[in-house]
Amino acid sequence: MHISADDVIIVHINGELNFATVPVLGKNNRNLILKNQRIVFDLSQVTSSDNTGVGLLVALASFAKSIRKEVSFINLPEQLLDLVEAVGVREILPIKLQN
Repeated sequence: MHISADDVIIVHINGELNFATVPVLGKNNRNLILKNQRIVFDLSQVTSSDNTGVGLLVALASFAKSIRKEVSFINLPEQLLDLVEAVGVREILPIKLQN
């Protein structure tokens, strides 16, 4: 995790997003959202994900919106982006695609 020049917290998520890892990630990142106004989740180091990982993204985005905080997701691996689109939640997630 680091802070950018414009006071945005950058959180690097790595490894697998699945049934075993998502509960802890959800809890820890909800706490970060509570304590910070703007967070960017960098998912470039996610090695694999299932639908539970997509659920995590939806839950974090919904939680942030409910308490008027700003989150976004960057650098989604192709496999995770494909899952997001297959599940049909692409339009509700604040995903910023890199050029």
